Parts: sequence; C-alpha cells; structure tokens
Amino acid sequence: MRSTDHALQGIIRQMVASSARRIENVLFDRRHARVRILRLSRHDDFCDTATEARLAIDERGCIIDGTPLASQLLGCAGHDDVSRSLLGRRLTSVIDVGDIDRLLHEVAPLRDRQGGRFHARLMEPVRRWSAKRMASEPLPSRTPRAPVSAQDRADDGQSPSLQDLVGLDETVRERLRIAQRLHARSLPLLLQGESGSGKTQLARTLHQAGPHRSGHFVTVNCAALPPDLIESELFGHRAGAFTGASRQGSPGRLLGAHGGTLFLDEIGDMPLSLQGRLLQVLSEGEFVPVGATEPVKVRFALISATLHDLKSLVQAGQFREDLYYRLSGATLTLPALRARTDLEALIDSTFTQAAADAGVECRPLSMAALDVLTRHHWPGNMRELQHVAKFMVALNEASVIGTESLPASLLEFTPDRQSSPMKAKPAAARQVSDGTSLLALMEQTGWNVSAAALRLGVSRATLHRRLNQFSMHRPDRSH
Repeated sequence: MRSTDHALQGIIRQMVASSARRIENVLFDRRHARVRILRLSRHDDFCDTATEARLAIDERGCIIDGTPLASQLLGCAGHDDVSRSLLGRRLTSVIDVGDIDRLLHEVAPLRDRQGGRFHARLMEPVRRWSAKRMASEPLPSRTPRAPVSAQDRADDGQSPSLQDLVGLDETVRERLRIAQRLHARSLPLLLQGESGSGKTQLARTLHQAGPHRSGHFVTVNCAALPPDLIESELFGHRAGAFTGASRQGSPGRLLGAHGGTLFLDEIGDMPLSLQGRLLQVLSEGEFVPVGATEPVKVRFALISATLHDLKSLVQAGQFREDLYYRLSGATLTLPALRARTDLEALIDSTFTQAAADAGVECRPLSMAALDVLTRHHWPGNMRELQHVAKFMVALNEASVIGTESLPASLLEFTPDRQSSPMKAKPAAARQVSDGTSLLALMEQTGWNVSAAALRLGVSRATLHRRLNQFSMHRPDRSH
C-alpha cells in the first residue's frame, strides 16, 4: 500500500511539474510577444509544451531571455538561471542553426553540447495590436487629424525594444514596469534624469510598446523653441492669427499627437503662461488654437521629461504648483549610467548595436578596453556610450576591440582623477588580458564560472564571452 501511495505521489508531482512548465511557457510567450521565440524540444512534433524549452531572440540575433529548461537542454551550468549563462550571446554561438529564417517553415534537428538530439522551430513576433483592440478605441469623429511633420514621422521609426533598453538592472526593470502600467492607462508620466540618460529613448520605446502605438509620437523640446513661437507650435493657429503666421494656419503639435503620444522634453523650461493652458488640456481634453474661438477635442498620452528639480522650480515661482502635482504623481527617475549595476551588459549591447548599424561583424572587447569602459565616469551617460561605441567600432581593424581604439578622452581617464562612485575592478580583472592568464585562473577556481567571474569583477556573461574568444572549454575529466 505504501509503495502504491509513493507511486501515486510521484505521478501527481510529475503532473504538477508538467502543468507548471506549460504555464511558464505560455507566460514566456506573452512576455516576449514582440520578439522571435525559438522553441526547443526533444520531440519533432512539438506535441507537448511541457517538454519544450524557449529562447527569446532580439532583432540582432542575440538571446535576451529563456526558460530554465533551455539551460538544461543546452548543457549550461546553473540550470535555474538561463540569463546568467546565455543572456546577450548570439544564438549562433550557442547553437549551430545556420539560416535561422528557415526555422519559420520547417523543424530542424540539432545537437546540444553533449551530442544529444533535439529539434527547433521559430515563432514570429506579434507586431501589431489586434484589429479588435484598435477598433475599440476609435478617434472622435469631430476631431480632425492633423498633418504630421517630417520630424514626427522620424520619431515613429524603429526604436530599441524594452528588453534592450533596460538591461539587467533590477531597479530600472521595476521602474520600467511601473512606467508601462501608467502609460497604458494614459496617465501623465514624468521622466527625470541627467542629460543623456535615455529619457527620450525611453519615451519613444514606451509609445511603440503601448496601446497608443497606432498614433504618432510627437516631440516638442520646450527649451529649443523661442518663447514667442512655442504657443503656436503647441496649440496651432488659424490663418493670419498673428504677424508672420502661415496663410494656411497650423494644426499644432497637440492635434498631431491625437490618438498617440505627446512627448514634452525639458518641460521645466516651458513658459508659465503656457503651463496653465497645458493643465487645462489635461483636465478638460480640449484646447482653443491661437486666433480661434471654438475648442478642439484632443486625446493623447503625455510623457514629459526634465533634468531640472521641478519642486525647486515651484518654490522659486518658475513652475506651476498645480501642474507639478498633476505630473509628479507618476515620476520615473532614470539612474545615471555610472550608477547602474548592469553596466557591462549595456556596454555589450551598445557595441553590438553599433556594429549592426555599421554593417560590420561584432567584435569582442579586450579585457583592458572593457576595464577602461566600466571604470569611466560617463558624464554624458547613454549618449556618450553610444558615441564611444560607434567611434571604436569604426576605428577597429583587429579581431578584438582593444584600447588602441579608445578615444583619447577615455585613455586619459584614471580613477584618481575622476570621482566615480563605481567600485574599481580587482587587480585580476586588469591582469587577465591573454588566454594563458585566463586559463590559469579557471584552473585555480576549478572551472567554477561564478567564482572566476567574482575574482575578475565581471559578470558571468562577460566571462563566457572571454572564454569563447579564446576557444576555452571545461576539460572532460571523465576519462
């Protein structure tokens, strides 16, 4: 009887585990509906989702997420954490898939690192909201659709995915989840952060990933427009409304953002006289163009950004208190690049994107170059990192991007001359710049990747890339 009970309990555990894996795969598919998903299975008919593994692949062919079963299937250490061993690597460096596009139409037999057979097939991303959902949010018929400028059309272009944007920093991930929920409900969102920290990039990406993506993403830089023009630029004007006005009139940026997203950059520089009008639009959903008498209905999601402390501006009488409270309830502060815990991952993804933009093969960074980049203060944040990546990719002619490709400004950097809150790398990280030293370290740690990465002061993903660069593999001690 006892043996029967044990057998029954075993069957129940298997059923529960299978159900959990099925649910896990469904949630994984929903979470990564905007990117390609590679399904892996021991069975060529893919009849049981509980036995399938999943890898999410971005547009550059890099792995951005995976299920625990994927790590196990591919023979990676740490089966419970696929991100640490596979995240950021190109799919072709993990699996010999050849032309990945063929997996859209056929199931391909592959082999894992132990020689075991499995099968792969590719799922295309869901690129558009369903027609049903879009039809449920029609534009009001009484509101004319404004023509969109070339700049706004450019803003509607491709942007990095949210996965690319946030990296591995858990603080940033949590703030992004909050921003997504608020933006999806059309609540005003205020982005704060240093210059170059990615506020505009985040705003555009939120728009393209949210329910307003069928509309335009319209940008207004409040600091770049002359005070006497910003009103007509925002609210539009009727023909001949003022001296120098267009004979045809102008619909304005607010109307251009109808059904989409309005991004007000540097909102702290908006004149006080216009702050009251903006508050009225947010409260009543309508405005009166310059020189007109009839109000125009409008609906859009609002994202604002500033590098100023708006609360201090309120106290100084330079920003309306009621507008501040209307915006500050949904505030998202982006950390400076030097304060992020996923700096290495961001450096890697930025260099990968720079290589893709240049149409060249992505070369790995040398340990010495990576050491300089991770210890740099990055006063220009993401904007500076992107410029440095483009510069180094363009200059490099070797198989590895080394310190010889660094801009002079970064070569002059030393920790003693730069007040950076980042911890300096351990000496080992600066010493391991060749294969012999790295092999010695791996032998010392018994090929424990976590321990070696800790000694080096780098992430597991970076260490895996370095091992791949030198074609190093853990020796088989079974013989």
